[in-house]
Amino acid sequence: FKTMRHLIVRSRNTSCRRLRELVVPVRTIYRMGSTTPIRRGIPYIEINTIDGCRVSSNKQDMKLAFDVAGIHTAEWFVCRDKRTGADLVKRKLLVWRTPIIAKRINSSRGRGIYLIQSERDFMSMPNDVQNYVFERYYSYAKEYRLHVSKFGCFYTSRKMLRSEATVRWHRHSENSVFFNEDNPQFDKPHTWDVIVRDCQKAMQVMGLDIAAFDVKVSHSGDFIIMESNSAPALGDAGIERYKSELKRIIQDKIR
Repeated sequence: FKTMRHLIVRSRNTSCRRLRELVVPVRTIYRMGSTTPIRRGIPYIEINTIDGCRVSSNKQDMKLAFDVAGIHTAEWFVCRDKRTGADLVKRKLLVWRTPIIAKRINSSRGRGIYLIQSERDFMSMPNDVQNYVFERYYSYAKEYRLHVSKFGCFYTSRKMLRSEATVRWHRHSENSVFFNEDNPQFDKPHTWDVIVRDCQKAMQVMGLDIAAFDVKVSHSGDFIIMESNSAPALGDAGIERYKSELKRIIQDKIR
């Protein structure tokens, strides 16, 4: 008689509770953003490392990992304080001739993000600018979320702004709708395979087995990987896709 085991999911993301329904052949812990250590002495398979989740959730460490892997991502910098930061922002605005996006290092879901078009915008930010990553703004028309493992992209959607959205320079769950790949408006770019490989490289260098990536793509196929997410929100379709991919990952780890 074999004891039935269910996947152990370590996450605060309540939308992913149904992943715990997955029956697994060996004790398996899936980290969705969790960095809580597991009690020693208990053998288990781990999906996503503690360090991988930590790096993925810290935008500065994530950007450093992207640079190590040679990922197509936006040029970026950090500021020590507002006084020196003001001069740096002014220079970058002149050189890049584009706005700058400021993202709080541990922000999520569109919170803690600012559009900087002038030195005055920078000075109106909170004083703890050392807790932000500043990156060049790309006005690429299309944005996708790719869910990736070592086996490729197993689930994806395109983010499109709602017609009534007032904030239109960045997309998040409150101002966007998500179209799956079978929707005619998905409009897959011709550089898709290159994008997937870049996401896989980023995932591996961070120490993750499975993750979501937000990617902006131009009409000509140029792209930047904006950020990673080891604990993405999932609907019913996403839950089923994740169950299938997690089975595949677990069997691969057992082998």
